[in-house]
Amino acid sequence: YDELTILDRLTLSAGVRYNYTNLTSRPNERTTPAPLTPDDLRLDTDFTSFTWNAGIVWAVIDELSVVANVGTGLKSPSISDTLSSGAFTYGVSVPSPDLDPEESTTYEVGVKSRFDRFNGELMVYYTDLRNLIESQPGFFAGSDFIDLNGNMTKDNDEQVYVKVNAGRAYI
Repeated sequence: YDELTILDRLTLSAGVRYNYTNLTSRPNERTTPAPLTPDDLRLDTDFTSFTWNAGIVWAVIDELSVVANVGTGLKSPSISDTLSSGAFTYGVSVPSPDLDPEESTTYEVGVKSRFDRFNGELMVYYTDLRNLIESQPGFFAGSDFIDLNGNMTKDNDEQVYVKVNAGRAYI
C-alpha cells in the first residue's frame, strides 16, 4: 500500500495483495460417515490470486475532502463450504469440492469533513459479488436424495443439496 501526493490537495493511493489458501483433507474409513467414502471427502486444493485497491482524495478545503476508492476482494471456499455433509432441517448436504472462490469489486465515493464542531463522513458504496457460493438442490452418486430411513422412497427431508458457484449479488 502506498500514497502519492501529486498536487497540494490531491493524493492517490494504491495497494496490491497476494492471496494464497490451501485446503487439505485426508479422511479415512473410520472418520467418514456413511454413505460417503474417503474419496468423497479427500481434498488438496490451492487458491491463489492478487487483489488490489486504488483511491483518490481531493482536499477541497482543509476541513473537507472528496474521496473515491475501488478495490477487489476474494473469499476462498472453506473446508465447510467444500466438505460439509449431513442431514439438516429440509435435506442432506453433500460435499462440493469443486467450488471456486467468491470475488468482489467494491466502489465507494463520498465526502469527509473535519470542522471544529462537526466531524463526519457521507459515503456511498456499491459492491459487485461474483461466484457467490450457495446451496441448491442437486445430485450425489446419481441420485437427488439420500435414503436416510431406508424406505427406498424420497422423503421431504432427504433432498440432496450441493454448494455451487451460482450466485451474483449487488450490495
